[in-house]
Amino acid sequence: MEEVFKSASSSSNATTESLADIKGFFNMSVDVVLLNEDFLSKFRKAAALLVDKTSILGHDRCNRLKKFNSEIDTEVNRLNTAVEKEKKRAELRKKRSVHVGTLETYRSAFQPKRDEMRKMVSEHKELKKKLLDYEVQMIKEMPSFQNVYSQNKSSIDTGINGFQENEQLLQKESQEIEKLRKEPSIDWSGLISAFYD
Repeated sequence: MEEVFKSASSSSNATTESLADIKGFFNMSVDVVLLNEDFLSKFRKAAALLVDKTSILGHDRCNRLKKFNSEIDTEVNRLNTAVEKEKKRAELRKKRSVHVGTLETYRSAFQPKRDEMRKMVSEHKELKKKLLDYEVQMIKEMPSFQNVYSQNKSSIDTGINGFQENEQLLQKESQEIEKLRKEPSIDWSGLISAFYD
């Protein structure tokens, strides 16, 4: 750059200023220059003044500058796309953060219910296991119950028949008592008059 400045000192003032502008841009990052309308406009003006100055820059530098200048629009579009994508990504991250926060709030609000539900599920499993154990025990003991029942069936039947007979006798006695109650009562008045008259 120093050599270029020295050789440009004999050239016009505009060329020297253009070189100074381009040298100033080299201190900044490419994306900062290309994404700033002001900087980009200044760079293009400076490049336009230098692009054909082979006597100052030499053929190689002039060709590089021409190539860069012709590809600058593509580069600007690429950077703009990247910036837009980055903005969208940042926005999505922000939304995600909000959603995650909301989800965490819901999660903490539902945690007691979830614990209660887990406890109920655990109790349900325990009760189911007990029920299965009882069923197994019942199946094991069923034959002995059937034996006892078959052995005592005749005595149970006899007891039931005796109960039915007693019930019939009781009903009959109740009917007779009721009949006696309805008969006219005998009092002492007639007998008294017979003895004392």
